[in-house]
Amino acid sequence: MAGAAEPLGVERALELAQARSGKLGGASAELTQKQEQVLATQGLGGPVVSVAALGYGYDVNRNVSLQPFASNLNNAIGSLPFPLPVPLPPIPESVPLSINRTGAIGFLNGVVPLYTGGRIEGLRGVAVGKAAEAQASQVQTRDEVQAQLLQRYFGVQASARLAAVREAARVGVGKHLETAQRMEGAGLIARVDRLQADVAYEGALRDASKAQHDLALARSALAAMVPEAAAAPLATPLFVDSGPLEPLDIYVARGEASHPGLAVVRAKRQQVEAANMVEDGVHKPSVLAFGIGQLASSKPDWMVGLALNWVLFDGIDRAAVVRSGHAAEMQVDEAERQARQDIALLVERNWRNTDQAKVKFLSLRADESLAREVLRLREKGLAEGLGTAVDVIDAQLNLARVQAEQAGAAYEYSQSLAALLGAVGELDQFPRRAAAADIQLR
Repeated sequence: MAGAAEPLGVERALELAQARSGKLGGASAELTQKQEQVLATQGLGGPVVSVAALGYGYDVNRNVSLQPFASNLNNAIGSLPFPLPVPLPPIPESVPLSINRTGAIGFLNGVVPLYTGGRIEGLRGVAVGKAAEAQASQVQTRDEVQAQLLQRYFGVQASARLAAVREAARVGVGKHLETAQRMEGAGLIARVDRLQADVAYEGALRDASKAQHDLALARSALAAMVPEAAAAPLATPLFVDSGPLEPLDIYVARGEASHPGLAVVRAKRQQVEAANMVEDGVHKPSVLAFGIGQLASSKPDWMVGLALNWVLFDGIDRAAVVRSGHAAEMQVDEAERQARQDIALLVERNWRNTDQAKVKFLSLRADESLAREVLRLREKGLAEGLGTAVDVIDAQLNLARVQAEQAGAAYEYSQSLAALLGAVGELDQFPRRAAAADIQLR
């Protein structure tokens, strides 16, 4: 039909959810920030060149003492053996001096670190470790967004299937209720049998109404993440792959290699080791070359040299600092050991849940075949006068129950599979696994 929305597959829904997730956008921005900090530290350890300028002005007023020269000279003049034709004034004991000057001086300074005891490498390592942690956290956030999308997407599919089952049951029970009413009018069944049919129909009506209500809520939840899902039909149905899963130990090995939680722990270790390098470098000597030159001068002053700085005592217990660094590394070791245990258990639980959901679904397929056959026989018996409408209604409701449980088992399978793939860092493989499944509940 013209204007109808394009069907929305799960792969496209995942792309849209990730593109519009504020949570994932924040994690991506944090990763960008940390990566830029890594770039900012790449130049550490290289030459540092700076320009300094000094503007000045001063006014100096002083009395310059002429003693003892003035007294000696005055005494010498007074002791001459002959009179002077013109008397000389006495030489003053001091004379005033006033100097006023303004100007400006510019300097070019250069410093090249030659040895820093590993502090610069440690600072770079801390920045790289933080970027690695941000990347692992982004992957975790992405997996959380994808898992939530899959929960809501297949929640809609399961709710829609359940609503269809409940509506079919309501229609079927309604027809059998009409039959029961006619049979009561003909005196073929008792009033209590017809009342039982009434009760069964009211129950089927309530179940159908509740299923529609749940479907509307599920669609609203999905549309909150992917607005296109509000009007578009969902193209990826509930599914089950009846084939065997790969062995558990293979999934456990994948989880230990690729789970984003372990990547976070590894990034923490990198930061701790780099921070320990910085701490160790504080108590090692630093050597640098420097140069200073005057600017804007015909004969500039300049100076070059080497500088050594070694802190021999600063009041910090260096042995305690070393023990603190070792304790931080042990903390990371313990965190990694616990994470590996938790991931192995998580993978096993999801692996078993996935397998159990598959077994449950397959067994319910046999139950559905039996329920359909029972309903057919009950309807045939009613038509031949060998049964009652109540028997048919019970068979109809039993079929609806089995079909509802089957939809629930397929939903459990999709969620368990998503959790399993997420635990081994392969959640992006979910759309392919869904498309390749041999059982599609369309």
